[in-house]
Amino acid sequence: MLGKTEITIDTWPGLEPFLEVEGKNEKSVISVVKKLGYDYSKAVFGAVDIKYQIKLGIPPDVINNKTPLISFEHPPKKYFKV
Repeated sequence: MLGKTEITIDTWPGLEPFLEVEGKNEKSVISVVKKLGYDYSKAVFGAVDIKYQIKLGIPPDVINNKTPLISFEHPPKKYFKV
């Protein structure tokens, strides 16, 4: 925590660890992001399915509705539509 803003290092199978910043409003989040030395304009907003789409090309529908298990033993792989 930094003030009332929560900072978490998030880890998901198949993705590099990433920083999650949650606060009561956008202003508080921007302030903390700047204090930590990050560029807010490069932030990604949304659930982890968006990160899988950006990194591995997996559509959110596939992650959310067609992937029964995500684990570190069997992480998602780069998506190639057949």
